[in-house]
Amino acid sequence: MRKKHFLVACFIAVLAGFIAVNLLLSQSPYIEALSDDTIDVSDINISDYLFIFKGEQNTVFFRKNTIEKQVVYDNKPLTSIALSPSQMQVGFFYHPNDATTEEASLVIYNLYENTFQKIYHTTFASWDIRGALYWLDDAHVFFKRHCGTSCHGLTLLNIKSKSTTHAVLSFPPLPDMPEKTHFKDWFGNEYEMEGLVDDVRSVTENGLHYMVFMLKNYEGNSVGQKRFLFTGDALEDVSISP
Repeated sequence: MRKKHFLVACFIAVLAGFIAVNLLLSQSPYIEALSDDTIDVSDINISDYLFIFKGEQNTVFFRKNTIEKQVVYDNKPLTSIALSPSQMQVGFFYHPNDATTEEASLVIYNLYENTFQKIYHTTFASWDIRGALYWLDDAHVFFKRHCGTSCHGLTLLNIKSKSTTHAVLSFPPLPDMPEKTHFKDWFGNEYEMEGLVDDVRSVTENGLHYMVFMLKNYEGNSVGQKRFLFTGDALEDVSISP
């Protein structure tokens, strides 16, 4: 009888310990911190998008006053985000598969309809996505891609048809060659720019959408910029010649 009572007492003690451990884990400040340190992209107000900034190693953060949180979608960190010119849509990249960073998706979030649509997916992200996301108008986005030696690729994506087109920036293979960049755009046109492309971005002014190339010399000093007006089916050189 004593042996039976001893076994029952041991069982109750083990059960109580198990319950205590689970209660402790459920109230763990570390677990709470994980949820407190992130914010879902759908929980950010339109007026607060100016508080979004890019962190290190392709991360996106929201910082307002004393609050700083990493931006996520489906509990997965965003790697790039951009607000459309009309401020009605948000595009962002994220890695849907926790097991690999080679898988990446581009999602369009409609702020007014509160809907999400995946419009682009790759399983070779280290080649297909090499930079931030930019809008050219409310129907097109672009981003850098790998190309090879002495060149960069640029992908234009139509978010309605989900079709992609590729452009190429070519650079001098040797440093003793003239500082020029050859640009073959998405529509078959070719241009030559004085200088080496340091960065490429988009800007909207007075309802017009521009693709802007920031140029530098071999020493890394700025030598100006080259602007192209995007009309939806063409790029027009609108840079003022010196």
